[in-house]
Amino acid sequence: MHFPSLLAVGLAGCFLAGCGGGSVHVIERTPVAARPADQPAKAEDVTPAAQPAFNAPLDFPPNYRRRIAAHLAIAYQRDSDGPAEITEPTSSASIFGASTRLCVRFPYRNSSGRVMHQYQIVGFRGATSLGKKEFTSTKLQPYERCSSDPYEPFVELDEMARMLEACRARGQRKCVVNEEPNRKDTVILPAARS
Repeated sequence: MHFPSLLAVGLAGCFLAGCGGGSVHVIERTPVAARPADQPAKAEDVTPAAQPAFNAPLDFPPNYRRRIAAHLAIAYQRDSDGPAEITEPTSSASIFGASTRLCVRFPYRNSSGRVMHQYQIVGFRGATSLGKKEFTSTKLQPYERCSSDPYEPFVELDEMARMLEACRARGQRKCVVNEEPNRKDTVILPAARS
């Protein structure tokens, strides 16, 4: 097994195990059968020219805000003490690769008072990812600053939290929060505390 594979397995295991403490929730991603019109007719129709250079900046999918909201909904619902905010994606490139990043923040209360949860979402492609797109989410420490870019209301996260509350009120543990032509995201809610 190559070192990048070992690293990927280790990082995936760490993510799945919930490294960094806190509760873990699961998002099930269900691939939905693609319509024939969405698929190329033959394998040769997908040419190498269609593949972007490994240092070309990544475009987040058009519905990236809903996907990020699905990822952060449980933490937001559990911890928030005010509205969520998000920055627009910004891109950078070098000879080693390219990345696109954005930040999400929302206030919460702890024993020190009101502070901000901050998450940095990064999509990258480059030499370390062997040219493949990879996305990561990092929760920053209260003393770290995510971005100086302007923030705007993250209404999709507020909407997602209301959807989870409605599912919980109906007694559902699995809540479909995002449906796209070839994808469906289902959040599995944590068991109610007694």
